Amino acid sequence: MNSKDLLDKYLDYQTNWSSSHQLNSKPSKIRLEMLIALLKAFNIIDVDFSENNNTDYEEENSALELFSDGFFLEDRSAEENSEVINRIESFANKFYPVLFKLRQTYSISWLFNNLLLFRTRIHEFTIDSKGFDGGIDFAVQYGAFLQNNLQTVINENIKEIDELLCLMIDPTNKIITEKYLIDSFNYPDVNLETIDLDWIAENY
Repeated sequence: MNSKDLLDKYLDYQTNWSSSHQLNSKPSKIRLEMLIALLKAFNIIDVDFSENNNTDYEEENSALELFSDGFFLEDRSAEENSEVINRIESFANKFYPVLFKLRQTYSISWLFNNLLLFRTRIHEFTIDSKGFDGGIDFAVQYGAFLQNNLQTVINENIKEIDELLCLMIDPTNKIITEKYLIDSFNYPDVNLETIDLDWIAENY
């Protein structure tokens, strides 16, 4: 797994499993545990819940807030943030050359937080629209078709933001195996699809 997997799991959790109705469900808890493990593996948080048998999900959600706030970036060296800084400077020098010469400040944590919040809203908007599976109502299908066309355009043009977010999450672009996550960070070794289907069958 890499930083893009972490980003995707964060977006999935925030969009689909963090509401008050779902927060205490098994699918939500499992996803939260996966996120916490990944955040530890990428050295973004160092919170340890492993000794707490009754896991405090409020504390774990606070760990997600530490991630989304982007403060972990302030703890990194300028060298580690150099690629992000280079992109900011390139932008500033191109569009604000006079101001850039007078003042060079970079609130990288704000950039991360702002883009992540924006990306979460986009993710909510671009979840596939579907009509009836049986194709009974063509008006519904037509509406879904038009929405999906727009969603496709948005998804195709969101890659630059995703790339920047992933660069800020992990500038080294490392790959972490699932086995390492399971052995070292208590990453849940489960079949999410089965867990989701069981929860849906019990609740709907």
